[in-house]
Amino acid sequence: MASNKNFSILEKVVKKFNSLCFWVSYVCLIAMTLLVVIDIALRSFFASDIPGATEISKYLLVIIGFFGLMIAQASKVNVAVMVLLDRLPSSARHFIGKMNIVIMILFSILFAYSGMLKAISAHADKESDWFGEFILPTWFLRIVVPIGFGFLILQFLTDIREKNGEKPKVHEETRL
Repeated sequence: MASNKNFSILEKVVKKFNSLCFWVSYVCLIAMTLLVVIDIALRSFFASDIPGATEISKYLLVIIGFFGLMIAQASKVNVAVMVLLDRLPSSARHFIGKMNIVIMILFSILFAYSGMLKAISAHADKESDWFGEFILPTWFLRIVVPIGFGFLILQFLTDIREKNGEKPKVHEETRL
């Protein structure tokens, strides 16, 4: 009984993180779109650009990509090869699906750990980058990788509890 209550709390936490990832990704997507369009317009009409627009767009894309991992997993829109799986009995598909989630959790832990090591190293080295005419610190953007994979691990933990034959739940707020 306590396990179900704890799992219910985990599902609520994952839903909140998923919503956070969704909104952060959309804000970054809108910001990146506006930045690129305005930068192109300025270069085309006024022979001037926004200093650091390329670098900022690159970092916004990283945020969208790594937070998008959880959104895709929660929405069940990730790519799956179904040619072979559709030919297997449902119990075998269920087992392979669970093993796939376990393997993905292990890979996500590995990437989150190595991403955290890189973020710590970048912070210690005071990593920075040119943003047009300015040098700004960029080490804090390295933390996006372990955060994204951490959120993905939480999503996988909720996905592993799906019952055999049960249709996966799609979170409405993440539907694109």
